[in-house]
Amino acid sequence: MTDSVQDAAFRASLALWKRDTTFYSDPSRIVDHPGFRAITAMGNASIVPLLEELAEFPWIGICAALQVISGAILDIAEKDYGKIPVIAEAWLRWGYDNGYILPLQFERLAATLEENTK
Repeated sequence: MTDSVQDAAFRASLALWKRDTTFYSDPSRIVDHPGFRAITAMGNASIVPLLEELAEFPWIGICAALQVISGAILDIAEKDYGKIPVIAEAWLRWGYDNGYILPLQFERLAATLEENTK
């Protein structure tokens, strides 16, 4: 699959997934969606676009997809459980620490996240 085809497939799956599940609180409905399954099936190729989307649209569904793809377990303080801005920032830090995003990209995404969670 070419990068442009994969990018288009990612964007289409993401749009459908967000449209259908953004307002659900039931995690099983979020992760059982075909868009979630399509994105996670793309594997590591979807990590950077997910991190970029997370900065623009902090949502627990994106965090769940990143966890499924990466297998990473983030160290989130118990007092921060459920605080999406804190969890999103931890994912951005994870992306930086693991070489998925570069320093300037990290700074830009962190600033975007901060702006979108005020």
